[in-house]
Amino acid sequence: MFKEKLYQVIASMGIAAMSKLFPEQFAKDPVRPSDRYLEYNFAVNHLPKLSSKPPRILDIGCVSSLFPLVLAGFGYDVTAIDMRDYPILKRLSFPNFKFIQGNICDEVLGEFDCITAISIIEHIGIYGRYGSKKDENADLKALINIYRSLKDNGKLILTIPVGQYKVLPPYYRVYGFDRILKLIKHFSIEKEKYYLTNKDGYWYQCQCDEAYTINPTKDYFALGLFSLIKK
Repeated sequence: MFKEKLYQVIASMGIAAMSKLFPEQFAKDPVRPSDRYLEYNFAVNHLPKLSSKPPRILDIGCVSSLFPLVLAGFGYDVTAIDMRDYPILKRLSFPNFKFIQGNICDEVLGEFDCITAISIIEHIGIYGRYGSKKDENADLKALINIYRSLKDNGKLILTIPVGQYKVLPPYYRVYGFDRILKLIKHFSIEKEKYYLTNKDGYWYQCQCDEAYTINPTKDYFALGLFSLIKK
């Protein structure tokens, strides 16, 4: 146990150091399983195809993520919005990346070919989380502006926690089936996937019926991944 914890602490030293100091642990568990790996993989696989005119992508809630910068690296024309400052831009600049400090509930930024909202909508309107003011319907307001910021037939890539509907302040809300219907009522579903974790904390794909029966806590919920098309 001690060696495993020490392995996690020195992870920032890099792959080479970890593989030499902890060969048995590195082989068994080189990186912690995280929902982000599932979400980013899903998002990349459902992005618009690159062409001579790069698709315009808006990423919502970017400050704790390098994902929109990776998309810019792929060659997309990327805009990102967050209520907080994005300090990495003080040291780096990208010709095809633009950052807007603002609130998606108050902004219509379109028209974009695709909008990505990776584990962010569930925090909007939850007091004490990322500067949000308490508003039980702020997530629905955000989806209206997302809809307005998309081109006709544009795509929304949305990832959210799902289960029995529950608000867990100051963390997030977990989306039940009825709440999701309200959230995505202006979109058609192109693709949806659901995941749960087993007793060892590893994610596995499950059916939607199983996902929505989960009684969530702040540490346990199902993960819903959606590729949605503007109606």
